[in-house]
Amino acid sequence: MAEFDVPDRVVAAMVAFVAAGAEVSRLAAAHPRPTEIAAGKAVLTDEQREEWRAALAEERRLGEVVRNDPWWTEVAPGRRLAAEAHVRDLAKATRAEPGIPDR
Repeated sequence: MAEFDVPDRVVAAMVAFVAAGAEVSRLAAAHPRPTEIAAGKAVLTDEQREEWRAALAEERRLGEVVRNDPWWTEVAPGRRLAAEAHVRDLAKATRAEPGIPDR
């Protein structure tokens, strides 16, 4: 038996959180480099900025969903980091299942 009995909702929230983080990274990578913007060689459009801000806000919201789940109160003191690593492993395994994109 696993040390942690993680509810499906926590794993699902972590999957969504990781996917949201990947989206933030994807959007940031598509933006012009800050040095190019500072040199006047490129521009970050209002649309790009808003899309990135919305993705970042969603990532933060999902992080709160993960962190504020009542299940964490059941984790023994001093075991939170191990539990979080276990939840991330479960989320990674879930994303690797057929039909679920691994981002």
